[in-house]
Order: sequence, then C-alpha cells, then structure tokens
Amino acid sequence: MRQLSHTQVMIWLVLFRDARNGVARASQKWIAERCGVTDRTVRRQLPLLEARGLVEVKSKGGLGRGPSAYIVRALPAD
Repeated sequence: MRQLSHTQVMIWLVLFRDARNGVARASQKWIAERCGVTDRTVRRQLPLLEARGLVEVKSKGGLGRGPSAYIVRALPAD
C-alpha cells in the first residue's frame, strides 16, 4: 500500500467499499465525485491500479450501457 498514491488509495477504497461479490459498478464521474478529484484523474489512475493487479475492468460502460464494472481485489499485506 505504501507504493500507492493517496489518490490511488481513495479510488481503490471507493470501489472496494461498493463491490458486491468482488465487482463494483461505477462510472468514472461517480468515482471522481466520491474521491473529490476530476474524472480525468480517475481515468489516469485506473490503469495504474490495473497494472498493480488491484482492479480489473470487467466491462466498460457508456451512454446506453450503464456504468463500468470493475473486479476489485484486496490489497496485499505490506
């Protein structure tokens, strides 16, 4: 967890808290509002969380498709 930025931790926490059966459904805008950052920041940070194996995009949302679905994994113990 020490390798994660404050913003990455906030994004992961929002997704982890709202996950049901390991899957969180949320738009990037909604995540940004909950974290107090811009949706652009969320777009930049999600691939970094994916690279660390903490979040995986299950399906991308969009207009008429609803929110994205993210598989959220637990933080490893440091």
